Amino acid sequence: MKKIIYFLLPVALLLTNCNKKQEQQLQQRNQELNEIIGERDSIINELNNTLNEIETNLGIKPASEAERANLRNRIQRDIDHINDLMARNQNKYDSLQRLIRVNRGRSSKPI
Repeated sequence: MKKIIYFLLPVALLLTNCNKKQEQQLQQRNQELNEIIGERDSIINELNNTLNEIETNLGIKPASEAERANLRNRIQRDIDHINDLMARNQNKYDSLQRLIRVNRGRSSKPI
């Protein structure tokens, strides 16, 4: 009987220690997730404040929530269009850079 107790006691302590480690890991992960949620909420609030500031600066006073949503959609489309233009310009720039490298290689070769 004593042998069983001497065997089970360390096993029980080991299991308890593992559970504490898991609990600590879960608490740490929970804290990390709460911080991420807080950051996300801050970003959303900042975005809303920025949109409100844009509306104020443009002198736009939407009468209803539907108009406000429409305005936000228009602003988002404009931003998407600008991003598209920037991507196309970046592609043109990259193409020109490749052309320059090719031409430099050709001009440095002896005739």
